[in-house]
Amino acid sequence: MTSTESLLLPLFASTIMPGEYIFTYLARLLYYSPHSLMPRFWQWPSGMRHVLESIPELVGSLDYVKRNCTWLPAITRCLPNERMEAVVGHFENATQLGLMALLGMSGPRTGWAKSLLARCPVCIKEDLAGDGLPFFRREHLLAGIRFCGRHKMPLHVPCERCLDFEAFPAYTRHAGFHCGCGLKPIPGAEALPAHFAALEIEMSQIVTRLLDASYLPHLNHEGIGRLIGARSQELGIVDGNFFRAETAIKVVNDSRFRPLIERTGIVVERSDSAAKLFKGTKVVRSPLGLVALAGAMFPDWADVERRAADAIPEVPRTPLVFRPPEVRAEARQARINWMSRNGERWFKYYAQKYETEHKLHPEKNHMQLMRLLPHGAALYLTEESLKARGYPVPDFRDPVQYYKKLDKSLSLHVKGRKRHIEKTNCKRRGTKTFLVTGHRMASIYANPEILPHLIETRAALAYCEETKAAFKERMGRTRHVH
Repeated sequence: MTSTESLLLPLFASTIMPGEYIFTYLARLLYYSPHSLMPRFWQWPSGMRHVLESIPELVGSLDYVKRNCTWLPAITRCLPNERMEAVVGHFENATQLGLMALLGMSGPRTGWAKSLLARCPVCIKEDLAGDGLPFFRREHLLAGIRFCGRHKMPLHVPCERCLDFEAFPAYTRHAGFHCGCGLKPIPGAEALPAHFAALEIEMSQIVTRLLDASYLPHLNHEGIGRLIGARSQELGIVDGNFFRAETAIKVVNDSRFRPLIERTGIVVERSDSAAKLFKGTKVVRSPLGLVALAGAMFPDWADVERRAADAIPEVPRTPLVFRPPEVRAEARQARINWMSRNGERWFKYYAQKYETEHKLHPEKNHMQLMRLLPHGAALYLTEESLKARGYPVPDFRDPVQYYKKLDKSLSLHVKGRKRHIEKTNCKRRGTKTFLVTGHRMASIYANPEILPHLIETRAALAYCEETKAAFKERMGRTRHVH
């Protein structure tokens, strides 16, 4: 920060508001004077200690900003101590490599958690800073939030040009500022059925409470694990040390929070990952995922609050009893003898079920088909044993199936982007690159080895690509105020 900035900013700018996101506050300071305080990225800025300590008159202490003007109070609840220290260190000091992996936001099931510079059209009229400008509330910017919990309405966004801070930082100066395009509801939020919208609103309200560090202080990483583990034992999902996947699936399917479970990417199935989740030895790393899972396992969030109001006791574990070696050897031999007498019969029984499921679900791979069978099928069926007996086994490594799925997914994405451009009157031309942007495999669509296999995608790009003349004509139909 230059000496001129240190003199001018405190003189003209207003102080940060409680609940205002720190990055957008720094952007609001641009309304008064250009400055060099802006971090490179708005979602997870790093190295903020020296920035905040240079303007204490405007933002207060570093601890105040972390508590009241960031997502850290909610995010760090779901992280173990070492990861929490890494995330806090990223915010305060140097960039932490692999940050999104630490936050659980780097896998294929994280597409739901999109970060948008969203705002509530009612809040921007009510939430005014000392200078009279509306400010961005931090709970509205948290990845995955689609509704304002206070006003029970979808959050709104401007056009894609205004949402692109790196290209057009001037349009982020305050929550009511845009290029003249106006504000529209987040795509998909307005069309949700009433009961889905009510769940989204409830989740937004709960997440807002989780942003308050004094709200349920015992609901931290350790407390969440204990809470879920104890409730799983009460519901019969965990019996001793055994995870009963069928019971877990039934509990989730019967819960009103099921849509949130599905949206936040939590997969309830017979797997080691799901077993750890319900036993409490693994914790979801998103506050939205926490709300979805805990809400699905309790009748109401008020029950979660009652259980987490005080220190949550450790979940009692059934101790493992190890038999003497000679007893285990005798049992192992008895099992081998039993399998030699009955293994063939049970193999045929489960193989027929496998074949039936394969015909009903030809798109599923071997592992997914095995999850549809009873737990005991894994004792008899393997890919090798099935192939040796002549049963068809889908191979997820089969390039034909892979290209077919990729082609379908990418072509649908291209068509969706085309509809989005037309609906929002996007200020960017719908080039091929722009149409594939946002898909998890967008970087390989032009690979000369893969592109020939993507027949539907090439057809979709040829149909949806916007020429320069068409882009000019579309822009001419709408008058923008700059």
